[in-house]
Amino acid sequence: MMKHVSLFITLIVLFPCSIVVAQTDAERVQAFILESKRLPVAERIQRASETMQVSEDQVVVGEAARDLARFSKTPERAQAALAEIDALIQRSPSGSYTFRWGNLAKARVLARMDRKDEALAIFKTAITECWDKNVYREFFETCGETGQFALMAVEEYNRQAGDEYSDEVREFHGLGDDLIDVLCHLRSMRADRPDSLAVQEILPQLKESNRRPLAGRIAKALCLSADDRYDEALTELDQIQAVLSSEDAPVSDRDESKDLPLYRTAVLLFQGQDYEAARDAFREYMARNADDPEHLLFRSRNLAYGMDETPNEIRTIAEFTQVLVNSDLMATKEARAKLPQNLAASILEKHRESLAWRLEPEESCRIAMLIMDEYYPQTLSGANAAMNFAAYIALDKGDIDGGKRLLNHILENAPYDGVVPHVKRVLAQIALREKNPDQAMELTNETLERVGPLPEGGPLKRCLENALKTKAAATSLKNPEGAK
Repeated sequence: MMKHVSLFITLIVLFPCSIVVAQTDAERVQAFILESKRLPVAERIQRASETMQVSEDQVVVGEAARDLARFSKTPERAQAALAEIDALIQRSPSGSYTFRWGNLAKARVLARMDRKDEALAIFKTAITECWDKNVYREFFETCGETGQFALMAVEEYNRQAGDEYSDEVREFHGLGDDLIDVLCHLRSMRADRPDSLAVQEILPQLKESNRRPLAGRIAKALCLSADDRYDEALTELDQIQAVLSSEDAPVSDRDESKDLPLYRTAVLLFQGQDYEAARDAFREYMARNADDPEHLLFRSRNLAYGMDETPNEIRTIAEFTQVLVNSDLMATKEARAKLPQNLAASILEKHRESLAWRLEPEESCRIAMLIMDEYYPQTLSGANAAMNFAAYIALDKGDIDGGKRLLNHILENAPYDGVVPHVKRVLAQIALREKNPDQAMELTNETLERVGPLPEGGPLKRCLENALKTKAAATSLKNPEGAK
């Protein structure tokens, strides 16, 4: 297998990706982002600041403000960023692109400075005034990096089932979907605060919905599941199904019956007692949503990403993703070619990650090579699969040179913000293996600067913890007497 691996890596390095000359707004933004991603954090912040000062391209200036806010993670940097963003807002016409994205950047910084009420007020205005279709992305990213998982759960319910937003707002932002992300946010809340209880803390905040009369009961089932009251959650879901099957089923904006099997799948997976029943429920979900396969895959992917809080949850992901990847939707290259690349790649990558945690390295590597063949370097999931594959061949199989070539290829050709900290951390581990504590320390410091001191959950939290361990090991190697 190692001969095939070396050939694969050689082919990757021989055919680097090309950069298209930017013309449209999106292309100009992508060109700015790609150049910034290759910079160390301090230089990236400086470039964002200078761009905000001198560029006349509103779209690029808006992206620069976002970049400045995202990477100003220390208190000192956050304070400086807030001043620069305020200056941008003041010189921007009200309602302009830079005014709106300046304010969204400000909200992120305010939340980081623990001025969360002010941040929420900005986000609410941006939502109701339909500033941009990516407002919710900014809101949930900001809440996630500042540990506001309870707020995420409440707002996810409100935006999908609540009555507070007008029809115009709902159409603009594409609201009214299922509630599976409510459960994911609730589990993040409980992982962050194990003593919290969703039924006591969150459920009372969720108002009954006129648009979707059964949404409150669905939310109750999800809260019960988040509190590890799985049998009660399943009973509640059975009762909801009975209502939907009766002649007295309430009129609703959404056919809730299409989503119930997905909720059942999630509850059974988290309960961890009957995976075959979970797979049966998921197959039923696929059958009820066969008319919209892309949406089915999208929501299934969200559940997979929501199962990322603990190693045991990650190992469980493959219990249901195996149904997806072996289905007619994804089993062949021809079938996958019909799907959006980011969507297909991300499902395959979560499946691969689960297999790795289940100590199934051969199958995990097979999936990784499939992902790299079809989705690297043009997707984040492709880069993530390549990074994990490189770590495996370098640290587990001893192919240090091959692993380093692939990792450096990622940094050059696929420097996504979601993968670069992990790549730097793996390179630091390799440097430690090579008895090079200075390089390990340098790479670890770059990782820590990118991740920041924030209470991130999931992969970034694990990256932070592993980077700190690597730094401690490098310090011990460099100064063994001082480590005693």
